[in-house]
Amino acid sequence: MRRLTREQVARAAGLFDGEGSVSVVVNGVRCGSLVVRVANGYLAAVKLFERWFGGIVIADRRKPVFIWQSHNKGAAQFLMAVQSHLRIKHKQAALAVQYHVLSPKDQCKRRHLALRIRALNAKRVKKLLSPARRCGGPDHQRPPSLEIGQSAGEGYWHGST
Repeated sequence: MRRLTREQVARAAGLFDGEGSVSVVVNGVRCGSLVVRVANGYLAAVKLFERWFGGIVIADRRKPVFIWQSHNKGAAQFLMAVQSHLRIKHKQAALAVQYHVLSPKDQCKRRHLALRIRALNAKRVKKLLSPARRCGGPDHQRPPSLEIGQSAGEGYWHGST
């Protein structure tokens, strides 16, 4: 992994928070590989991850999307590098790093951590699909129009802060 500036690490963390995923791929009976991925339609964005953090870039055969991925040690190193900048996936990252440092002999603890990561990922999807975040529903309120000088982050928009 290259030595990066704080700004580069923060940029990578931001893209990972929005477009990335943390998972443990189970191989048969035993807990398996720690995997991090970033998917994006812009090849140059995922190529930066490959250059900065190693791993590989592949093209999705079903969609016009490129995917950067890293496994096990590389995934853990990436997560440790960006962890302090993560806002959305910080819990998954912390659990994934714990998973990686455990011995493969600690199957019970590793399985428990893998299940917690999966549960956090499922909660994130459930939250994104909640009625309060959908547009056009009967309870949906349109956001007030922005006044000059007001930032888009101020006020109400789909339950986000």
